Parts: sequence; C-alpha cells; structure tokens
Amino acid sequence: MNSLPTRCPRALLRLLRAPERIRRWWFMVRVNRAYARLRADPVAWAEELEEWRLWDRTLMDGLEDDPWPQGPTGGPRGGGRYGASGTGCPA
Repeated sequence: MNSLPTRCPRALLRLLRAPERIRRWWFMVRVNRAYARLRADPVAWAEELEEWRLWDRTLMDGLEDDPWPQGPTGGPRGGGRYGASGTGCPA
C-alpha cells in the first residue's frame, strides 16, 4: 500500500478529492430540490422573479456615465481577471 502514491498518483488524488466532490454534488442536489419547491408555488415563484428583476436594476445604479466595461486604457476596468497589477490580486 505504501507504493500506491508513487505508482498511481492520479488514483490517490481522486480518492483525496472524493469527499469534497460528494459534498458539492449533495449541495447542488439540495439547491435543485429547493428551487423545484419554489417553482411549484406560483405566488412564491413570481415573488422570487420580481426580486431578481429589482436586483437586476441595481447593477448599474449610478454608473450610467461610467465607460464600463472599458477602463481608461480601453481594456477591462481594473486589469480584468487578474487585477490591475496582473498578479491576481485586486489593485
């Protein structure tokens, strides 16, 4: 058994990741069930959709004159995915 990590590193890695994958899978099962219950109630689902619409309207509050998604250099604001510094850290 001691030679398993050197002979089968991928198999060992899969075994080590299995609990987290199962936890994530089970979380999504519960989320899907909760949404199914919510959608089964027309009044509750209409309220949910209205709340989503309200939140969608807030996305650009006060940013009407902002050149989003273009920053001052013409590229994505803040340097895009990796931040202004390019290191992955926020500017």
